[in-house]
Amino acid sequence: MTKSPDTKINQKKSCFAEYSQTCGTVLAFIIGCSLSVTIYFIAQAEEKSKIQSEFESSARNHLASLQTDIVRHQEIVNSIAGLFTSSQKVTRKEFNNFLKDTLIRYPYIQGLSWNPLIKKHEKERILEDAHKDGFSDYKITELNTNGQTIIAPVREDYIAVYYIEPILENNKALGFNIASNPERLKAIEQARDTGVAVITERIKLVQEKEDGYGYLLLKAVYKKGSAHDSVAQRRQDFAGLAVGVFRFTDWIPLTMRRIKPQGIDVWITDESAPAAKQFLHFHSSRTRDEVFQPTQDDYLEASNKLHWKTTIDILGRQWTFLFAPSPFYINKHQTLQAYLYLAAGLIITTLLTLYLLSKARHTNNLSAANAELLNALNEIKTLQGIIPICSYCHSIRNDEGAWDRLESYLSKHSEASFSHGICPKCIEIAQADQG
Repeated sequence: MTKSPDTKINQKKSCFAEYSQTCGTVLAFIIGCSLSVTIYFIAQAEEKSKIQSEFESSARNHLASLQTDIVRHQEIVNSIAGLFTSSQKVTRKEFNNFLKDTLIRYPYIQGLSWNPLIKKHEKERILEDAHKDGFSDYKITELNTNGQTIIAPVREDYIAVYYIEPILENNKALGFNIASNPERLKAIEQARDTGVAVITERIKLVQEKEDGYGYLLLKAVYKKGSAHDSVAQRRQDFAGLAVGVFRFTDWIPLTMRRIKPQGIDVWITDESAPAAKQFLHFHSSRTRDEVFQPTQDDYLEASNKLHWKTTIDILGRQWTFLFAPSPFYINKHQTLQAYLYLAAGLIITTLLTLYLLSKARHTNNLSAANAELLNALNEIKTLQGIIPICSYCHSIRNDEGAWDRLESYLSKHSEASFSHGICPKCIEIAQADQG
């Protein structure tokens, strides 16, 4: 059966509508997935920003506690310098009494000492005075290239440990010439020439029994009543050093115990020191289940992840503090919010896509039924219209102007089919003609 032009147009419209619906559904799916992923990344970025802000705040509190302790260290050493500056002579007992309360209050302090400048011609007198105080084995010592303690060779002057408290823990350091080390000598000269407190680069203490580093905090003492407004005057009137000895492994853990465990590790490095001597201390968070001994690679990895890093001036040296979260901190502060947003977005997108597909399928089925109905109506209208037919042979003129036999025309424009036979009346006529 030949389809009418209207039927073909309707079929094209139906195909275009189906294509448009399919494209719309695919586009909705793509947009939904894109929005879900975008929301996920936005939520994740906001969470990271929040965690970074909270972590930085906690790290600043840790740093403030450490800085407060350093200020206390300076005040303690300054008080020792003030004692010797204001006194004509300070005895060993007076020195002990002066520091007794301080050492009780700050038990992590390794040692506090008075290190006088000892000229070559004063050496024997100093030794005799120490012997009279009950230290019969007092002598001025140094370390050789193998790290062994030896009697100090003859020098023009020494800066030796003369008084030190607590004495029992630091007896090995008594008499040690701290100026024998070139790096310490630089700090000593800086303290002498400037008159301000300075600290040394990291040191391995003479009295050290465990692994770890410490530092000396130095404050110059000048002869009583002398003017020291210039470098030349300071060098001329230099009398010795008030010294504080601090071990990182004693000081920092005690300071951190005053803070509620939050899962923060701390690296401390000295940017003023040569590369091989920059590492000062690592404090592992108390939230770790196992002891963590970091490597240089761990430090670099921490620098590339969530962290807070700052460099501050500590009495003339540039110390860098790097605070990094332990696994405990990460697990405590990370949430599944971003992932929930992503999952919810994808679920909603999937449900919407299924709905649109179902609606499109229903619409397509309805369009197909409408097309069939329109086609049937067009056919009915064709057969019900005025049909030009020959009154003699009963042929019918088609739309192109040609004449079709009646049965041929009806076959083309309807579902009817024909079988040929002769009616009774025609049989009579045919017989009569044959005669």
